[in-house]
Amino acid sequence: MALLDMASPHLSLNVGSGGTTSALRQIQDMDDQVYEEYQRMWADHGINSLQHSEDLLADIMDSLGFNLLDQEAQPDAILNSGANATMDDELTHQQEPILRTKYLLHVSRSPETPSEYEEPGTKRFRFNNFDEFESGFENWMSSQFVDPQFAWDKSIFYKDLRKASLCSLEAVIADIQATLAHYQVFDAALYLRLRDDSAHSRRLKGKARVSESGCNRSTASTTYTGPEGVDVSQHGLSAT
Repeated sequence: MALLDMASPHLSLNVGSGGTTSALRQIQDMDDQVYEEYQRMWADHGINSLQHSEDLLADIMDSLGFNLLDQEAQPDAILNSGANATMDDELTHQQEPILRTKYLLHVSRSPETPSEYEEPGTKRFRFNNFDEFESGFENWMSSQFVDPQFAWDKSIFYKDLRKASLCSLEAVIADIQATLAHYQVFDAALYLRLRDDSAHSRRLKGKARVSESGCNRSTASTTYTGPEGVDVSQHGLSAT
């Protein structure tokens, strides 16, 4: 504390216009006398180098972990160091890329029947591209639709918008691609039905003129006509 008390600033004169020469000389003489007195006091306390009090105070504060320039620019830097670190972590976390799937397919049973082994409601399959869809969709269907168990020979997908049935993975992919391209959307919806649904068969014959036997014949087909004349060949899209 005594050392800090001795570190009184060396007076610096910034006198504006209007001051007299004699007054300036007197003040300067007083300043020099005070500074010489502090030099002797520093020597008595073992300080070998003669420094201005500003330099001495800077050395003391530096030894305590303070930075005078930083403190002038940001007075609460020490107190807020913990808060600043937390904010930096949050900003870094916010700048990290958020991984999201690009497309979404909604699948639900029609009609939906109560089951002890399968959760009711719409299931959602997320994917980024159709290679990912092709490699993962069938396994996902088998894990989500278990009562009765999903299988291509027992189930069909029904497109309510066009009153059409989709009987193969290729047909499902083509329909989704056509829907996304035509409506400029990122999601689609299909109904899952059993092949022996007689009511469904009658609707197909009356409205879309497509029967389950037609599904069986078209399973190997690689060309599919989407909505509004959009012609799709497996994974590619071309407007006709």
